[in-house]
Amino acid sequence: MKFNFRFLLSFIVTILIVQAQDFHEGPYGTGYFDIAGPFTISDLNSTLSGDLNFDDTVNIQDIILEISYIIGTLTNIDWFDEGDMNNDLTIDILDVILIVNNILTPEDPSWSFENEWNGNDTYVFISYSGASGSSTLWNASDREDFLEKSPDNVHYFFVSDRTSFVSDINNIKAIYDDILDTMSDDEARHWRKHLHFVPNKVSGFNNWLTEALQGRRAIAIDRFQRIREIGYLGNPNGFTGTYISYVAHEPVYFNSEWNNLYEPEDSYDEVVIFEKELYSGWWGATISKEVSFPSDEELSNYSGMSIELLRGCPDCGLFDGGSTQIECGEDINYSDNGCDDYDRIARMYICSGQCYETIYLGNADEPTCLEGGNLWDTDQGICYQIIYNDLSENECLDTFTMTWDSNRECNEAARWITPFARQPHHLTDISPFISLLGGNKTIKFQESGWPNSLLTMKIRLYHNTDDSPTAKEIIPIWGGTVLFNPEYDDNRPPTPFEIPSYAEKVEFVSYLTGHGWGNGTCYNCCEFCNSKHIFSVNGGVHEFEQSYPEASQTTHCMSLEMIEEGTIPNQYGTWGYGRAGWCPGLDVDLNVTDITEYVLTGEENIIDYNACRVSGNSCVAPPTCGTCGYCPEIAFSSYIVIYY
Repeated sequence: MKFNFRFLLSFIVTILIVQAQDFHEGPYGTGYFDIAGPFTISDLNSTLSGDLNFDDTVNIQDIILEISYIIGTLTNIDWFDEGDMNNDLTIDILDVILIVNNILTPEDPSWSFENEWNGNDTYVFISYSGASGSSTLWNASDREDFLEKSPDNVHYFFVSDRTSFVSDINNIKAIYDDILDTMSDDEARHWRKHLHFVPNKVSGFNNWLTEALQGRRAIAIDRFQRIREIGYLGNPNGFTGTYISYVAHEPVYFNSEWNNLYEPEDSYDEVVIFEKELYSGWWGATISKEVSFPSDEELSNYSGMSIELLRGCPDCGLFDGGSTQIECGEDINYSDNGCDDYDRIARMYICSGQCYETIYLGNADEPTCLEGGNLWDTDQGICYQIIYNDLSENECLDTFTMTWDSNRECNEAARWITPFARQPHHLTDISPFISLLGGNKTIKFQESGWPNSLLTMKIRLYHNTDDSPTAKEIIPIWGGTVLFNPEYDDNRPPTPFEIPSYAEKVEFVSYLTGHGWGNGTCYNCCEFCNSKHIFSVNGGVHEFEQSYPEASQTTHCMSLEMIEEGTIPNQYGTWGYGRAGWCPGLDVDLNVTDITEYVLTGEENIIDYNACRVSGNSCVAPPTCGTCGYCPEIAFSSYIVIYY
């Protein structure tokens, strides 16, 4: 049968249009979180792309080999990486069209970001220059560990801006070639396509990378095609050394971020709360917005919800190296330098609001007013009371004497821990709290202590595709932050609750994190030591518990497993240590326990709770604070959630 090349080409182009992932067309920039523009650079590891039979030319013979493999007539090949033109770990019709393109428009061996882009990979540039720490990073000795920790979908580019750039690149390539010689053939072949050694000086690139790399020892491009920072590369346990293996943390996190945020298979509606909004945190400050959600009836069409939060930091409000503060104009961008240097609790509250009436109490003087438990208006010099009632918002606003307070009945629906001077981005499942929505609600956010945030917050409501029961009612149980001391249990008394007879499922959900550190008297039990939290339903019909053995581990939070969970890596503080229920720069998981089988419907139930400090195999009373500067405490909010 005659080979119909023209038909094949037409078919390939059709498939490519349908399946290819688009390269973002800008606008481009050179600042952090800007979209990375196209660039083409020389690469000592570049080969003639599409040369499957290694005859130093790309022609119809290479296309025949590719198609023979795709249709199964050729199985035993030694050119898989060369045939995988778009680096998606599959040889298919998309790779054939790229070989055809190379035949029709041949190019010299080089590396083109736009041509190589597939939406699956990340890209990290390691620069040898006059930037602080550049030499130490370039010459770091943990290179084998660096490649071992790296995911398969990262490309590393080694570049130099020194006068000795030629020898810099040749020397570093020789070092990695020696490492690749110790690997299996498959591993070595993979890394030769993912390690790039650029034999040109950075200042002569003639593209945006020259500016972006200026004064920086490393930058990255994530899977969203955004320019990203590389954080602190020293050991957080003592703040020593510079490790190139820590660079691998960044692409691991980029994969986590992508897998967490990108949900193409899910059907959901999105409600934008804040969009790149400048928020000044400091102590106790909040930012709020009244939001119109679907009605109670419409919420039955949704099975769950999640909250997306980018706690970015602005590149304004900083000092320019002297005493002049950079003003925050309209064009605000992102920078780790704009972040707070400490780990704080950040919370999102859903507030239902409440109707109230102000009652003025005549001519009482201020001392008499306050002694009676009333309020004093200093500006007007008058005594008054505020009386809340149970009217709906519409009923309240229909009156002439009452006012609606949207900042009432606020329940914590999400919790995060801020990182040390970095910018995390998370999507967190908070489905039980869909029961707090319906109509107009006030969304309140607080991250105590941060100087500024460039806040983006969105809620995703997922469509109910199988008519499963949804969270309809919520009963607050224990809330607030309480000192972890011998009186702790007294502050968390047994609590009754009622379950309606029509309930289909009942859950106990909570956020529970330990905080506080000090001297040996404290045992650091709430943050760095293990504590056990024991819950009992209806006098022991069911018991369950929560504990934190990872709180004593010095490398828990910096492990690859926790970075894959979403801990933003390479922070500028003690981010590596395990904590009680949290890591710096990570969203706090909602603890969910199904208690449907252990509650009585249509009747009163009771839940009890006590906690202890874990000492070896024993459970002992929480410590007295003693002389600690920051006494141990438990931040706890909990609810009974009812589904039907």
